[in-house]
Amino acid sequence: MKSIARSYFWWPSIDKEIEDMVRNCNECINARPNPPKSVLTPWKWPQRQWTRVHCDFLGPYKNKTFLIIVDATTKWLEVFQVNSMTAQTVITKLSELIARFGIPRTIITDNAKCFNGDEFQSYCKTLGIRHLTGAPFHPASNGFVESGVKIVKQFFNKCSTSLHHLNKFLLMYRNTVYSTTNETPAKRMFGRSTRTIFE
Repeated sequence: MKSIARSYFWWPSIDKEIEDMVRNCNECINARPNPPKSVLTPWKWPQRQWTRVHCDFLGPYKNKTFLIIVDATTKWLEVFQVNSMTAQTVITKLSELIARFGIPRTIITDNAKCFNGDEFQSYCKTLGIRHLTGAPFHPASNGFVESGVKIVKQFFNKCSTSLHHLNKFLLMYRNTVYSTTNETPAKRMFGRSTRTIFE
């Protein structure tokens, strides 16, 4: 753009003025392949277990789809192999977890249709759960579950996606010290590590 302008006009600050104009041009900003990322505000660390959970889907991955849920306080990871990415699927699996751990105060998801539709919104409202979404097209804004997705993918790259292997992985993961908490997810969730084959 600058070279075209310079072929017709010239003044001492032409380059800087064109750069400023492009930097502030809405059409130019929207046409950029990678617009600048918004500044992320870190989530506050909840004081109690199962207060805030983060939820997302992995897949289809190796012809399978998984629902991944992470507790923000304990880093407790839940992974379910599912047949569809629907609100009903999420509700069914969340209801199983609620029966075990109680109703979380907040659920963080991305902006997928299954999370933003009336069915899931009504479910959250009925249970008094505050549903928040991360920034659109910005997975890092739901970083807790994105870390979980990454960990599960790394495991599947090394092992099979069978439920047998997945359950063994979850047992070991939940009993491994997490770097930011210096405790295992199991210890933070239950006040003790769960028994493994090594004990």
